[in-house]
Amino acid sequence: MSANTGFQDRQLTCVECGQQFVFTAGEQEFFRDQGLTDDPQRCPPCRRARKEIRADAQTQRDTEQESDEQAKRTPSQKLRDAPQHDSQTRGTQKQGSEVQHERGWNTE
Repeated sequence: MSANTGFQDRQLTCVECGQQFVFTAGEQEFFRDQGLTDDPQRCPPCRRARKEIRADAQTQRDTEQESDEQAKRTPSQKLRDAPQHDSQTRGTQKQGSEVQHERGWNTE
């Protein structure tokens, strides 16, 4: 038992892998300080694995959303946003809207 906190280490069983793990007094104090009222359901290795899976899934969703947004853009929007090289100033890139304006194209 921790003298300062009133917490003591407890054995819990992971719902993911079935292994027992220790929920330490320090972890219990941290949970309390963070306003967490439930005990952890997973052991630290399973928590890490679950967190990685969720992060990978979020990255996949973000990538798909970005692809969907790009697919919805019209050809004129793509042209306007594409970098264009100015042949007079070699290597200098201009945004598509700048080139369209210089050439008198309607950008609306």
